[in-house]
Amino acid sequence: MLNRAQVLLLVVLMALMVGCSKDDDDSPTGSNNDTNPTGLVTLTGIISNAVTGSPIQGVTVTLTGPTSQSIERTEMRETALSPEYTWVDITDSAGVYTFANVPSGNYSLAVTGSGFIAATTSVSVDDQTQQVIITDNISISPEMAVGQYRFVLSWGETPDDLDAHYWKDTFHVYWPSSSRGDSAAEPFAILDTDDVSGWGPETITIYQLPTTGTCKYAIKNYSLDALPTEAHVDVYSGSSRIASYNVPTSGTGRWWYVCDLTSSGTLSVHNTILDEPPVAYTPPGVSVTVPAKSSLR
Repeated sequence: MLNRAQVLLLVVLMALMVGCSKDDDDSPTGSNNDTNPTGLVTLTGIISNAVTGSPIQGVTVTLTGPTSQSIERTEMRETALSPEYTWVDITDSAGVYTFANVPSGNYSLAVTGSGFIAATTSVSVDDQTQQVIITDNISISPEMAVGQYRFVLSWGETPDDLDAHYWKDTFHVYWPSSSRGDSAAEPFAILDTDDVSGWGPETITIYQLPTTGTCKYAIKNYSLDALPTEAHVDVYSGSSRIASYNVPTSGTGRWWYVCDLTSSGTLSVHNTILDEPPVAYTPPGVSVTVPAKSSLR
């Protein structure tokens, strides 16, 4: 049987052992020092009107992703619909949606709102060692009358300025404001919004097709930087998205010749990079006409 002194010594030894074990676990060189041990990130962005460029409040944003795991969602603005990584957020007064604690994986991000054409985009979340915020701004198009068309250009944070161009007969719709077109008279097309601070949208709406021939749609890299890999064009008609084009991954030049639009409403796809515009035109402040590409595909 241990006496009082032996019991006291045993208690001291046990305390020392616990202290050493705790110090080892809290070592700054251990895995617990990882700044983002869970690998989860925050996905956020702004939903805007493709015609006005203004943020939209009250639209529904749905995030759907991998099904191999499940996770509890405790954020007040999100509702867990199933254990399949499907959550819903409603944009606030600034058009902002937010999904916190998003695991790695490939996701689908869908946006729906009354009076707007539904939009869907893909988002990839990689394993992260740092807690990061992934931003994905999305523009959605208001519904249109049957026979009307809309080209919506979007891209990432850089470059600051990509310019949309639309040619119909002798008319040319583009920036500056003197060339932005007319919705009620020839060319029955208008540059709705011109973006100069990244992301987009840069939008052109066609209210009436040509009676004959074709119209051309192209993008100019006004910022002189490389064309961003995130750049894409969505084409809408009536209440549907009818086509979507990503910027080509090969080719050099400042021009992205996307497609033609025929008098019957058919899209003829080019989706190629050019050194020169597909149609001759005079840039703002330049008195000499820029020659068209000699051979169009």
